[in-house]
Amino acid sequence: MSGLEIALVGLVLVAIGNIGVENIVGWLA
Repeated sequence: MSGLEIALVGLVLVAIGNIGVENIVGWLA
């Protein structure tokens, strides 16, 4: 994989993680 592909995969994982955290916080609230 090229550096660009690795960077894109990392951004997707971060986005999924942020959405997951927001969903958990919203569910607890």
